[in-house]
Amino acid sequence: MVRRGGITVTVFTRPGAPRACVPTRSLVQFTCPPGGTPVLVVDGRRRFLGGSWSRPVARGGTGVVVRGRGTGRFSIVESAGSWLSERGSRLRRLFPLISAGSAPGAVAIGDSVMLDAAPALRRALPGWIVDVEAEVGDTTFVGARVAAALRGQRGEVVFVELGTNESDVSGFTQRATEMLRDLSGAGLVVWLTVHSPKSYAPAINDAIRRVVAAAHNAVVADWNRIAPPGGFIGDGVHLNARGMLAMAAMLAPLARRWRTAAEGGGPVACRTRAEAMAGG
Repeated sequence: MVRRGGITVTVFTRPGAPRACVPTRSLVQFTCPPGGTPVLVVDGRRRFLGGSWSRPVARGGTGVVVRGRGTGRFSIVESAGSWLSERGSRLRRLFPLISAGSAPGAVAIGDSVMLDAAPALRRALPGWIVDVEAEVGDTTFVGARVAAALRGQRGEVVFVELGTNESDVSGFTQRATEMLRDLSGAGLVVWLTVHSPKSYAPAINDAIRRVVAAAHNAVVADWNRIAPPGGFIGDGVHLNARGMLAMAAMLAPLARRWRTAAEGGGPVACRTRAEAMAGG
């Protein structure tokens, strides 16, 4: 590990050969100041974000290969195409950072709740093209068609706010999984949890967390947890002005953070200096 000017660089050793380093052109991790997000670079071109972008995964299965060992009990491993950090018995899947599109863009897929929030979301993302694919009463039946139409597009942010109008947890889970498969080329998919007094809402939220956890480029935005108590009209679902602003304030920073990193800023900004420090 090398530290200089607030930058921390981790050079890895080969598994089973602690005196032999993995070439930094193949594997290196760095953190930009001040105390930023760890960035893993694989083969000089693929970038992965750790820290708050990473997600815990269960240990088990086969095909786990240790690619490099750091200090202490820290290692980088690869499993089924995913790159993970391993510290002791804990595994976290790293977030793959692809290049952003030429112009900032986002697609918002949802129902009437997303329709409520759309004007505030557009105001919170000035300079972005925000395409809203949402209608009153929409479900993942419609969302799956929208996601299929987006298949193959890369470098955009996709917000998904669906599940409020669905009580069939099994069917929702299947369609949500299909949606995320079709959205696998997006730079970042953000799926919001449901805020509703309906009895099925907790089970839908559990399903959202499960399917998002299995997707390499998706994160959960826990709207149910952070929604302001006074942010709704009488039904406890649809948004008033306060709720619209709160939802936009939750989503817009995620999109901007991802775009900044994808363009080589934020946690990636010191990459050239970090690789020089590592000798790569």
